[in-house]
Amino acid sequence: MTILATAKALQSLLHDNAVEIERGRQLPKALVQRLAEEGFFRLCI
Repeated sequence: MTILATAKALQSLLHDNAVEIERGRQLPKALVQRLAEEGFFRLCI
């Protein structure tokens, strides 16, 4: 997966979760763990 495709996938995941966050829920721990394992947070920092 290219960086651009990765970024688009991450943006889509965050957008899908935005509605849940607005309802007072947090990102699922499994999603956060998966993103961390795949290095998304390292790319963003």
